[in-house]
Amino acid sequence: MASTLRDLITADATHATSYRIPHLDALAPDDAGLDRCTPLTRVLQLSKDPREYLAAIATEDLNTLDGHGASPLNVALLHCWTDAAEALLARGADPNRPDGNGVLPVDVVMGHPAGDAHVDVLKKAKVDAKRRFPGGRTFAHLAVERDATQAFGRLKKLGTPLDAVDDAGEAPLHRALRTRFCAAALVKAKASPDVRRADGETPLSIAAQWALSTRVASWRSEGETVGGKSAAYEIRDGVMSYSLAGKPKPIDRKNERLIANRFCPPHADFLLFLETCALFCATADLSLPTPDGGPIAQLLADLAHPDLAAVLAKRGVTLPPARSNPVANLSRIGPPPTPILLLSRG
Repeated sequence: MASTLRDLITADATHATSYRIPHLDALAPDDAGLDRCTPLTRVLQLSKDPREYLAAIATEDLNTLDGHGASPLNVALLHCWTDAAEALLARGADPNRPDGNGVLPVDVVMGHPAGDAHVDVLKKAKVDAKRRFPGGRTFAHLAVERDATQAFGRLKKLGTPLDAVDDAGEAPLHRALRTRFCAAALVKAKASPDVRRADGETPLSIAAQWALSTRVASWRSEGETVGGKSAAYEIRDGVMSYSLAGKPKPIDRKNERLIANRFCPPHADFLLFLETCALFCATADLSLPTPDGGPIAQLLADLAHPDLAAVLAKRGVTLPPARSNPVANLSRIGPPPTPILLLSRG
């Protein structure tokens, strides 16, 4: 039944956090809501026989929305009926027309777990993937707000500019600093960590400053036991070390993050921004100046963390000496935000 598809998309732990489809209840109503469907959307919801839904597409009105506000094209895309979507578009269904809830076909494709299958279908239909929404946002901005991490490669193929700025002067990658996952997905799709915000800040310069502002200078925790032995954790200038029964032991990033979340939350925030810096440093133009005229390389040097040194060493980059009081000039961008997830378009 239709509700099975909706439950599959929303209940899976991965899809529930990584993919967002607006008004999913309208596109995949439960069994009690099927009586509000049109004959065409009903057969698309229920039939698994291509002959049935293709016959309905050949005779029914393609532009009539059902009682939930859903369009036949959006329902076909949600159910992954590629042949149905192609038939609807061939008969004149508009790929740029929102349904009664404001949901566009691109919304469905960029938020669906199997949306890759329909990118070429919409591209062939000349979908407008460059359109703007309130606030000057693009589909890429919306994907960040929905935490739709696999949307960016799809959007790039459809022609959405990944580095376009909104009315606030922010590109999607500026917005993605709130979540490590979207930042990584955008960089993988070739979004630029050098794009400048209205105030001249790049994603890399912001991430570096937030890493500096959250770096823990000195912290130590004792009294824990591991395997019956006393364990101690210590942080010096953002670098965590671990000892067991007084003997130094290696600590991997996963365990470091767990310890930080439990005992030293500021260090967990620092790790988030540090990893983002390392991600950006792999491709960023390190010769670009920050808005105050200083080199971006100086901010990275001030972090003085071995993770960044390892990334930059691969590029043959040598950093200048760290400054003695690097946080003195960070007030221009303010403190890092509390991570949020925006789901609405309005």
